[in-house]
Amino acid sequence: MRKGKIVIQSPCHFTSIGIETLFNHSLYTNKPTELVTFKTLEECKEYCVSVSGIDILILALNGKENNLAPLINFISNTLPITHPKTKVLLLVHGRHTEFLSNYLSRNGNISAILDISSPLKQIQKVLDNVFNGVKEDINANISLSLRELSVLNGLLSGRTPIQIANELRLSIKTVSHYKRAALAKLGLPSLHPIFMQCSIPAVTSRYRRVAKIDTQSKSCLPKKQGELIEPPECINMAE
Repeated sequence: MRKGKIVIQSPCHFTSIGIETLFNHSLYTNKPTELVTFKTLEECKEYCVSVSGIDILILALNGKENNLAPLINFISNTLPITHPKTKVLLLVHGRHTEFLSNYLSRNGNISAILDISSPLKQIQKVLDNVFNGVKEDINANISLSLRELSVLNGLLSGRTPIQIANELRLSIKTVSHYKRAALAKLGLPSLHPIFMQCSIPAVTSRYRRVAKIDTQSKSCLPKKQGELIEPPECINMAE
C-alpha cells in the first residue's frame, strides 16, 4: 500500500505544530502516511517539483505577508503541472480570504480556503473533509474567465505582455483587455495590491508614483510629491 504524503508549509512553528496535532486526530491517520513540513514557500516549492505523489498540501499564510504573487504563482502555474491531483488547503488571514477565493475559484487543486483564525473545530472539520476528498464551497463572489486567468497568471509569473500575447496567440490590445477585465472583476486598480495588499492611488499617467507602506495605517503614500518612476513592464501594461 502506497504511503500517503502530506506537505505542510507554514512560517510559524506553532501553526505547523497545531496543524500536525489536528492531523494526528483525523481519520486520515488510519493509512500509512508521510508528513513533511517546511517553513518557507520557496522550500516547499522546491520539494514539490522534485517529488511525486503528494496527496494533500496545506499552505498557511503568514499574517505579515503582503506579497501574494509567489503564492498565487505557485498554485496557479506550478501545481497544475507538477501535481494536478494534489488537494490544497489554504489557511489565510481574514483580509486575504475573499480575494484568494475569487482569484482561485477555478483552480482544480484548491479544496478549501479557510480563515486561519477560525475555531479549531471548524479547521478540524475542513481538514477531515479535505482528507476524505470532500471539496469545500469556495464561496467566490466572481469568476474569472480562463483567458483572464491566463493573462494574470502570466503577468504574476514575470512574463511580459508581449510574451503572453505570443504564447496565447493574441494581440497586445486583446491581452490588455483581458487584464483590465480581470482587474475590474477583482476590484483592483492594478496588479500592485496583489504584491502589496494596500490601496493604490489612481494614476492616469503611464508612470506611477513611488510608494512606500505606512506601517501604522497600512496604506500606500507617495514617497515624494510628484516623484515618478517607470513601472515594471509586467505590472503596468500599456492600456
